[in-house]
Amino acid sequence: CRMLCSGVGKHLQMLNLNGNQLGDDGFRVLCEAAGHGGLAAVTNLSVKGNRIGDEGIRVMARAVIDGGLARVILLTMSDNLIGDRGLSDLSLCLAGGGFPNLSSLNMSGNEFGTEGTMALVQAASSAKGGAFHTLRSLALRSRDEIRRRPERSLEKAQCSLFLKVLLTPP
Repeated sequence: CRMLCSGVGKHLQMLNLNGNQLGDDGFRVLCEAAGHGGLAAVTNLSVKGNRIGDEGIRVMARAVIDGGLARVILLTMSDNLIGDRGLSDLSLCLAGGGFPNLSSLNMSGNEFGTEGTMALVQAASSAKGGAFHTLRSLALRSRDEIRRRPERSLEKAQCSLFLKVLLTPP
């Protein structure tokens, strides 16, 4: 990550760091560099299976608010450790105009449940623009849903509300 952030990565358009076990600390280095323009050309960012948790999302949201990762179109953060707090922080970032070009978001296989999903629904319904109006593909299957634990899976009413919010024209 440090090499990418030292300027080597400023022309990269696609960055795939899947399965590198970055954790929150490694992801923090990447996001801090992105917040300073180190990954300004990246349109496809994939960090699947890196043990990134809520702290990593918080740092990423701050970098995005600082103008980093503005060109990202495809964001894959599946199979990490992102919980309700992390999904809530990402939701606020998206509602605030972060990731203005985002068309595909994959958050499958994380630790979030109903609370995080509802934060995403609320953020989408209150958003004035940004990613919620450019989003064309969304994957939100949590680990609990994969394990078939219905007590934490998305309920039909939540899914219906979320779809209604996403399908309403700006």
